Amino acid sequence: MFQTARAAFAVALTAIAAAAGAQTAAPAAADPQADSGTADLGYRSPFEAYQRFTQEQAGSWKAANDNVGRIGGWREYAKEARPPAAPPRQHAGHGQQ
Repeated sequence: MFQTARAAFAVALTAIAAAAGAQTAAPAAADPQADSGTADLGYRSPFEAYQRFTQEQAGSWKAANDNVGRIGGWREYAKEARPPAAPPRQHAGHGQQ
């Protein structure tokens, strides 16, 4: 029985090796684009449109503070950040007399 299992294993191993050998790739063509009909897309660097950082001139901090005070201070900026309040909804029949 041991020899039968050993023989079956050898046959299976030979079949696997034969199947693996049948899957070899075809030789590559000298010019792969000639056969495929595709155009050369080329290489485009992601840094092509990069712009170097430039230091901006800082304005007067006193003028900036005066401008914020003229606008209305931090409370005005807080109003801009908060969405407008929606009017309360009334259900049909409520609030009517």
